Amino acid sequence: MAGKLPELAAYEDYLTSCVFGTLKVLPPESGVLPVLLASTHHTQKVSLGNWLERRGILLTDLEAVQFLFWPRSSRYGEPDLVVILRGESESFIIPVEIKFFSAKHGEEEDDQLMRYYEALATAEGRRTFNCQTIQEFSGELLALIYVTQFAAAHEIEATLKQLDDKGMGEARDKIFHLKWQQVHSAVEELWEVEEDAYRKKLLLDIKRLLVHKGLTPFTGFSQPGPKLLASDLLRFPVFLELKETHRRGFSHFPALPESLPPEVLRRRPIFLQVHD
Repeated sequence: MAGKLPELAAYEDYLTSCVFGTLKVLPPESGVLPVLLASTHHTQKVSLGNWLERRGILLTDLEAVQFLFWPRSSRYGEPDLVVILRGESESFIIPVEIKFFSAKHGEEEDDQLMRYYEALATAEGRRTFNCQTIQEFSGELLALIYVTQFAAAHEIEATLKQLDDKGMGEARDKIFHLKWQQVHSAVEELWEVEEDAYRKKLLLDIKRLLVHKGLTPFTGFSQPGPKLLASDLLRFPVFLELKETHRRGFSHFPALPESLPPEVLRRRPIFLQVHD
């Protein structure tokens, strides 16, 4: 966030490590579980948490949560993260595929999400991994979660078509979409109620990183302050407010902040909001 490691700025692995690596050291109920349960069913638009509750799966008796980053299968590839939830009576596995700017890799038979679902939903597929924990897992695939910055309905539908063709139609109720903006909202809610000072700092770090990356829900346009600098335009669009009526017609542009030299207009767009 201080301009270090610029070559990693857009790397999804960097974002994965920073966010989920921090969630790993928090108690599950105060970290990764609320984040993952915020993901959305691709057609019914209900959260994974509500979806599981309807089926009587509450995840309240967990004894252990394991994070496995970038485990590799000799046949199916390398999911970004596999989360294993172990309870008194049941255990669940959750593959998480994480994107930042890019889309999923592969199409049709090489579809990335299809490969990861097939790999981790079956005992045969799990045995192809280089991780003994995954090889020996004998529970149920709870959900495959696809994390992106943008909408992904068309990508998920393409994956489901391939899984249908393979006789894995049950995947329609097990593939969920999680936007980075939802991650920010879940982390912010956790941060607001967290009472432990150390945990609160960790959640704040995640929140600040997501804000820095622009991965926050849209809350409206903000007006520029009096200290706006030309360098700010490299990161944020500027919206200037002009209170004019359509009946009177447009007569002038509002004045730029004094700190902003006029020549920046030749380099970056500035958006004008006209209010009736």
